[in-house]
Amino acid sequence: MTLKVAILDRHTMFLQALTHYIEDKLFDLKIVSKSNEVSQLLKSLPNKPTDIVIMDLNISERDGLEMIQDIKENYPKTKIIILSAYQNPSFVRRVMVSGADAFLYKGNDLKELNLAVYELSKGRSYLGEGIRVSPEQGAADKPLAVRSSNYSFSMRQGLTKREAEVLTHISEGKNSKTIAAELYISYQTVIVHKKNIMKKLGVRNTTSLIKIATEQELV
Repeated sequence: MTLKVAILDRHTMFLQALTHYIEDKLFDLKIVSKSNEVSQLLKSLPNKPTDIVIMDLNISERDGLEMIQDIKENYPKTKIIILSAYQNPSFVRRVMVSGADAFLYKGNDLKELNLAVYELSKGRSYLGEGIRVSPEQGAADKPLAVRSSNYSFSMRQGLTKREAEVLTHISEGKNSKTIAAELYISYQTVIVHKKNIMKKLGVRNTTSLIKIATEQELV
């Protein structure tokens, strides 16, 4: 059976390379859509039935985790394979909790895509080589002084108590509506806090926000 695939990646060269690989090596896949922008992907999904979405999370138009949740809500049978330059275990875990079916590291061989597609076709999830959803044994036992940097401390001090709470919820993969309900604040207030947090930490989307929060021990 031929599976229909949509690809989203903001880097044109990588998008072209991935397209070429699929067309040349994966004959059980048919590309029905390839996009540099979220809007293009969302426009194609209702018109072109898609079995698998292969996407990078580092996109500027929309937050990657919210994209996963939206796709799963509107197209529950569509599988999602994440290709990412990040592989922090906490980050991977939140991506998978958000609804992704497979997570591949961009630094690995493209042949892993074959394995991911096979596992998904059997109804299973897949983590690429070297990808974990929990830290290596012993990592959590390292002294805080070793794991945290002065940069981390200064960033933590720059957040208000409420912003720190919102950041923790975001890092758990929750969307803004859920955070608003759990903290008993308005949706718009969450959005304002989120924008302030992103400005203070120097990031532009949720994916980068979670990455820096986990790497710098902010949550």
